[in-house]
Amino acid sequence: FQEYLGRNPDDIEVLRKYAKARISVRPLEGPNIMQAIAGYRRILQLDPLDQTAYEELIKLYSFIGNFDEMAYIARNRIDADPNDWKATLKLAEALYGQNKKEEAQETLDKLIKDIDALRPVKHIEEYVRACGLMSQIIYNDVTIEDKSEALIWLNQAVKYAEDTPESVEALASRAQYYRLLSQTPGQSAEDVQKNMDLARID
Repeated sequence: FQEYLGRNPDDIEVLRKYAKARISVRPLEGPNIMQAIAGYRRILQLDPLDQTAYEELIKLYSFIGNFDEMAYIARNRIDADPNDWKATLKLAEALYGQNKKEEAQETLDKLIKDIDALRPVKHIEEYVRACGLMSQIIYNDVTIEDKSEALIWLNQAVKYAEDTPESVEALASRAQYYRLLSQTPGQSAEDVQKNMDLARID
């Protein structure tokens, strides 16, 4: 594929195969990752709406922790399709990875409100993950002593996804919250037991 692309750099079908081949090599190491990224970037230059190239680039940039490029690709995708909720969610993840906590929260808050406004149509996967990331940002913020707001977002996700397969992720996230809370220093044995019981219920 590489030899062929040296002569035909704009053959998008071969670029797709080449990039996929690069990320199929095991163990997945730096040079192959960078070549796969280059391939997918070239695909997006030739076809800015290529969904697979966008998704693979987001995964690769997240994997190597390049949140600047992850945010750039997510923004490009949003420019092409402002209603791509997954891209907005990925942008929020990238912003959080860049330590832009407030901007990430603003992006998530808008996303959650936009999805809420579409009821009764639901976008459960994106909603649950947005609430989960909002909760994670609050919980991980060492400047916030009271972590109860993190639970409010998780409860919101559980309620939104109620009676759907996606409720599993919402319940698992809330269970993890209760489990972490049970390990917080300074709690009574009764509080520890209560939080562990709530985690088990979820």
